[in-house]
Amino acid sequence: MRTLLAALMLITLTDVVEEYRRRDAVLAQAFEQQRHIIESAWRTARLFALTGNRRSGKTNVPLIWMVEDAKRHPGADYAYIALTKDSGERIAWKELCRVIDAAGVRCKLVPSRLRVVFPGPSGTFADGGVFQIYGADKHDWFKKFRGGKYRGVMIDECQSYSFDLEEFVMEVVDPTLTDWDGVLWLLGTPGKLQRGYWYKLTQNDVEKRKEELDKRDCTYHFLDNQKNPAVAKQVERRISKWSRKYGDQLELQAWFQREWRGRWYVDLADNVYKFNPVRNSVEELPSVAGGWRYVCGMDFGHSDATAFVVVAWSPNSPIAYVIYSYAQGPRYATDDRPSPAMQVPDVGKHARKLMDQYPGLRLICDPANKTLVEELRTRERLPLEDAAKADKHDWIRVCNSDFSSQTLMIVKPELQHIGGELVDLKKKWKDKEAQTWEEHPKLPNDACDAMLYAYRGCYHFRYEEPGAEPPKPGSVEHAEMIAKDLHRKRLKKMRGDDGGKHWFERRGS
Repeated sequence: MRTLLAALMLITLTDVVEEYRRRDAVLAQAFEQQRHIIESAWRTARLFALTGNRRSGKTNVPLIWMVEDAKRHPGADYAYIALTKDSGERIAWKELCRVIDAAGVRCKLVPSRLRVVFPGPSGTFADGGVFQIYGADKHDWFKKFRGGKYRGVMIDECQSYSFDLEEFVMEVVDPTLTDWDGVLWLLGTPGKLQRGYWYKLTQNDVEKRKEELDKRDCTYHFLDNQKNPAVAKQVERRISKWSRKYGDQLELQAWFQREWRGRWYVDLADNVYKFNPVRNSVEELPSVAGGWRYVCGMDFGHSDATAFVVVAWSPNSPIAYVIYSYAQGPRYATDDRPSPAMQVPDVGKHARKLMDQYPGLRLICDPANKTLVEELRTRERLPLEDAAKADKHDWIRVCNSDFSSQTLMIVKPELQHIGGELVDLKKKWKDKEAQTWEEHPKLPNDACDAMLYAYRGCYHFRYEEPGAEPPKPGSVEHAEMIAKDLHRKRLKKMRGDDGGKHWFERRGS
């Protein structure tokens, strides 16, 4: 009898230990820094900005939290938003399956739909909660996501989306979290442009970051790959290898600071264009008396890319604004995002869409491929003007002068293709002492060229302050007026055109 009682007690104790082990099997997969963040999700704010360097384990944190949270909230739904469905499958789905398998979690996997169904309140899958991966590249994903009621939403690679992230969070995601008092996870690394919603939440300046976080009731966390026991030694070896190669210059490399230090960093030295993301950016195109005039620069390519850039200018404003940019071609293709070369009908369709969107749009194109240009004029009936391509370096200097004086601005560059290209495009020096250079042949410049074609068709520099008193000779203002007048004369001489009349006016249409 005594032996049987002891056996029963042993079985009971073993079962209890096993049950606790099973319950902790999910969280046990997180290392210390990850576990601290996961546990804070059940205690603190409902909005998390989680950043870090590469291989730090950012993706695992919300996935481990979600699997554990699904046990605590049976029947709740969860969503993961990736740049593309392929990247979501490669990154999140693979990790999620590993977490589930390691913990022996009871669930139903639907790989073809990147979906997991967890047991519901009844203990069956009939009323179970669903975890779903969405790809932001699918045209209908937005509609499918909008109707949900989620306990947790994870948005990965926040630095790379081409839509307005803040608008999406406030207008679409936040209402879906209401029913379950849910948690929103924003994940990513620093981007190329120090602008936008993600930058505000994760910027280097601690005081400014805290101010932005407090406004949004958001919690910030940073994950360090050197505290990730799975990769710490490998990361250390890789950094040592780069240190031998770059020496003291390693910490000055923008890619190293962003990807491996997890810091926002922009290196504008040796840039072809002196675009500064902080000084040359605006949130929207302002209104102006008489409205805006629109010029579209078009740069054609087959093996590289075809690019469209629209610039707005007005006789009643001293500032020109880049308001739209798009580039497509094999050089922009990735494993997740195909980018086929644009054929003649594709170019025509895109140009007509822009003409409908921007009334009176002038189309200025690269005339190098005369056959293509004539095909577009005859078959697609596009009123194309040939771009002036002479004195390119001189015109880049003029363009840079406008960037420096803030008379050339870009509307939300973090959402435009042109923003990243302007930051990336570097000079390849032929002779630094003689200041002779060329655009680096390995770096994309299609959108930059298209912008330059459009910029040369803008005449914002002729703007005059209405009713201004002429400055007195000898004053600083008078000297600035003389300099501005000389600048205009130089531009007029360089343009060698008729002062900006439209293509059809010059042809007597």
